[in-house]
Amino acid sequence: MVARQKWWEDYADEQVVVVGHYWRYFTELTAEQKDKGGPDLFEGIEPHHWMGKNNKVYCVDFSVGLRHKARADGLSEKAFRLAALRWPEKCVVHDDGGWFDLDDD
Repeated sequence: MVARQKWWEDYADEQVVVVGHYWRYFTELTAEQKDKGGPDLFEGIEPHHWMGKNNKVYCVDFSVGLRHKARADGLSEKAFRLAALRWPEKCVVHDDGGWFDLDDD
């Protein structure tokens, strides 16, 4: 496996980059809820916050794949959501009907 890196901390281009497969969370997870292991690369960063030196990197992965494990363990599934980015509106829509305007940052 390849170790995931916080490469966005050094990203300074003006081009917007949208990424996934980094397992972002809405709430702090217990050890039982974590499935991927390793450190939380977004610790201290609000879920709907742009990253990078120019705030041009956004992670749309909100760990919906962990719902099955939470359900099997009798834990809350609310920390995991399916998300879609609407562009050019810069709006993230979640499967629970919630949405976030990313232009507010």
